[in-house]
Amino acid sequence: MRTLMNEMPKPHRKLLAYNKIYYEMNKRYGFKTANEWLKKEWSRALYLHDADTATFKPYCYAYTLKRLAEEGLFFLNSFNNEPAQHLTTFIDFVKEFVSYNSNLTSGACGLPDLVPYMYYFWKKDVESGYYTVTPEKYARQNIQRFIYAVNQPAVRDSIQSAFTNVNFFDMPYLEALFGGSEFPDGSPMFYELEGIMEFQKMFLEVMSDIRSKNMFTFPVSSISMIYKDHKFEDEE
Repeated sequence: MRTLMNEMPKPHRKLLAYNKIYYEMNKRYGFKTANEWLKKEWSRALYLHDADTATFKPYCYAYTLKRLAEEGLFFLNSFNNEPAQHLTTFIDFVKEFVSYNSNLTSGACGLPDLVPYMYYFWKKDVESGYYTVTPEKYARQNIQRFIYAVNQPAVRDSIQSAFTNVNFFDMPYLEALFGGSEFPDGSPMFYELEGIMEFQKMFLEVMSDIRSKNMFTFPVSSISMIYKDHKFEDEE
């Protein structure tokens, strides 16, 4: 029933979206061009993806979690936000962040720096003795918590899982993207790149393990590696 209610207004929204595009094309490129576009769109010579939200909401977006790690739930108005102190709390904050943004966009919520910040809070908890059983088990439990959360079927528009994307990098990419960055406590990320790399591997292992039992879709994995002169720069 919830899916039916969500689908029913789409034809109306689609007409409104097309009207806006037609109006802008006519204004910028002229009546003939606007008509050509509309005719091709209507006959399916062209296909506008998620047409019903095309002029209402942005599509896919990659968000840094820097402010979330440093300030907590900063995006909620009239909320006395404070930064997370532990990995468990940070994962809860990420879940809220993904849910919030998934309902304001029609595409995916990309989290390119999720793993470095998860690693930071995990390392803090391990150093202070705040973990269950072993450091590795504690890490794996929280990776599982995140994966199961983003695959819940009612996070987005009350009918879908959250479209999420998590990035994994080889060492040259890690150095280029995070080598000059700092963790919330001011410590340089550069000195922890090896640890982040190992955490990435653990994340992929946990995801693979879960998918051997549950064929979850999310998070989609974007793996960035430099391939040069017929080989990977970071072979490992």
